[in-house]
Amino acid sequence: MLLFRRTGVVFALVVSLIVAAAPADAADRPAFNRYSAAQLAQQILALRAAGRIGIYDYSARKAADRRDRSLASQQLADIAAGRRVNLSRRCHGGRLVRIRPDIRILRFLADLGANHGRYTINVLFGQCHSRRSLHYAGRAVDLRCGLKVKRADASALLWGVRRNAETCRRHYHWHYSVGGR
Repeated sequence: MLLFRRTGVVFALVVSLIVAAAPADAADRPAFNRYSAAQLAQQILALRAAGRIGIYDYSARKAADRRDRSLASQQLADIAAGRRVNLSRRCHGGRLVRIRPDIRILRFLADLGANHGRYTINVLFGQCHSRRSLHYAGRAVDLRCGLKVKRADASALLWGVRRNAETCRRHYHWHYSVGGR
């Protein structure tokens, strides 16, 4: 009985230390939970105007992607206006594909810009990726090198987003996605 009491006390102490050291979850950030995709995109664009977020608008063929409205800045403007976003026609056999982004990516981007320092978006949902890319499902973003990765990883975990193996050393960007691949 004495061993159980001691073990129980130790167990309770360990659990309380782990809980206290664990990062806050998304429920502790209610502001981002209550916003719509349009409101989050508006916040991201406001953070861009304030210099907290950069948008590089990476594209292999910028003129064609500008016409398609598939550049990251255009996609955010469309989301902010309540519209679906366009994927690049050149990556989809000439077809115009429209998607709705996963709100967790937008929550991650807004939280990262508001609370964790400056970063730059290279690609949201446009550009050419592998056939089953999470970008095409509105569930991934590529961020420019120079990002404070530990801070970004902590923010990502709050919103169900993860960084995968695409790194600056190998791919010249950091890839974050819902689903983590």
